[in-house]
Amino acid sequence: TPDVTTAGDKPATVVVSYPDGSKDEVPVTIHVTNPATDADKYTPEGQDVNTKTGVVPNPVEGIKNKSDLPDGTKYTWKDTPDVTKPGESTGVIVVTYPDGSKDEVPVTIHVTNPATDADKYTPEGQDVNTKTGVVPNPAEGIKNKSDLPDGTKYTWKD
Repeated sequence: TPDVTTAGDKPATVVVSYPDGSKDEVPVTIHVTNPATDADKYTPEGQDVNTKTGVVPNPVEGIKNKSDLPDGTKYTWKDTPDVTKPGESTGVIVVTYPDGSKDEVPVTIHVTNPATDADKYTPEGQDVNTKTGVVPNPAEGIKNKSDLPDGTKYTWKD
């Protein structure tokens, strides 16, 4: 039996056995090729991706083992993920190798709303009058408290 575990030309002999019991031996060469595509050779690993509302993340961020994959590998979203609202979304990253073969990797996308109250509101300072020895309430230093959300607290820095 010829060795076909590795690529290359392998010499072999075919034994032809006839009904009368006589035989011929025929030398042949077996050409063994490695048909494996890059997609057969590599296994991209997905990982969760974090992004902010309205920001479609770069698909390359969803592949954990990029350094294991060949140079020239490209990463695209199969369908643009929905990042319009906070929460979890799923996406499929298409990994296209230099030889044109592809793998598809599902990932979870965590979408967060980046706007904090500090991003949304702008408190306005105002002068505060007090008597010696009387520390004023820090809230007195904010002119537009009514514009700020309920539960806002005011403290002195020092």
